[in-house]
Amino acid sequence: MYIAYDDTFSGLLSALYVYYTKPDIQISRVSTALPLLDCVVHTTHAQNAEKFARRICRRFGQTAYENLYFAFLFGSDDLEQAIIDYIASLMQKSDAYPHAVSKICNWRKRILNSVYRYYGFLRFSEKNHILYAAYEPDYDISLLLSGYFAERLAYAPFVIHDCRRSIMLLHRNRHYLLTEAKEEFTAARLDEGETYIQKLFRSYFESASIQTRTNPRLQRSNFPLKMRTHAFEFDNPDK
Repeated sequence: MYIAYDDTFSGLLSALYVYYTKPDIQISRVSTALPLLDCVVHTTHAQNAEKFARRICRRFGQTAYENLYFAFLFGSDDLEQAIIDYIASLMQKSDAYPHAVSKICNWRKRILNSVYRYYGFLRFSEKNHILYAAYEPDYDISLLLSGYFAERLAYAPFVIHDCRRSIMLLHRNRHYLLTEAKEEFTAARLDEGETYIQKLFRSYFESASIQTRTNPRLQRSNFPLKMRTHAFEFDNPDK
């Protein structure tokens, strides 16, 4: 029997709870379920998800629970089976599934590397007195970025817009809300002072560079092209 859960972490935990309590169950996301399979859409039960999360933390520790979350964020096609094999390895306290353990640890590393890069590469602009940052990450990492920027930007309200997934993380006074992208934020024009600040930053960016020692290869290594889409220093409107 196949059950398909909604594409949320709570849905995954709830489906895993069912997997370990009922025999002959296979789980997958609704978005990746094969159309020819007779799948039953799984209704997410918050209590079951919380029970499963507490059980993982109690038996295997916080790191194991975090690894499940990172595996979910990575979004690989085989994430459900990888998680099941990873948990089996923890339960048996053996290297019965080394590939699953290695795979999930690698996913965690890649996601955290992406998070650390966006700590420095995310660019905020002021729109309607709200700090707005757009980006297109490989993974759904907006929540992982929120705590860092909440500390960095003190109590300033800000919006982190994941353009690839059309979702926004809204922050005000240490409270967060993850919601669908709102057109009013994307369509809003920059504040007058923000336009001036960006012009100064572009001027500094260009004047600080030494033209005779240009090294595009090193620059691409330090600041990958895919992360420059919304970095305004690479977009000079005067040219």
